Amino acid sequence: MMFSTSDFDPTLLPFSTKDRRWIAIEAHNQLYRLLPPYVLANVVEDPPALKVKVLPSKKGSEGDETGLVFGRVALSMGNGVCKFRSFDDEVFEFLAINIGKPVGGGCGVEQMKSVVVFTDGPIATLA
Repeated sequence: MMFSTSDFDPTLLPFSTKDRRWIAIEAHNQLYRLLPPYVLANVVEDPPALKVKVLPSKKGSEGDETGLVFGRVALSMGNGVCKFRSFDDEVFEFLAINIGKPVGGGCGVEQMKSVVVFTDGPIATLA
């Protein structure tokens, strides 16, 4: 596919996009960082992939002989499709994708990222 009007290939999705509406949110948008944790907390079915990040240890209480607290991890979503519930109890599909090939950036290799939210209802339900 040489040119596209969307950030994703609709033939690779597990549902038809024929009568659906969607919004795409790119990584430079603040909503890009806020939406995936909400989706993960309100997922209807298992997300396609989870990423686990071990967080740095932090100091324990004064009575603790080691002085460290272990076991801190952060979960985040990987790429793929899943369903989630909104505040209004509507079910939406969520797609997390990488777009294009990795390129050299200011601090190493970067790749354009995007999330897409799909609905069967009017586009206003996504706003």
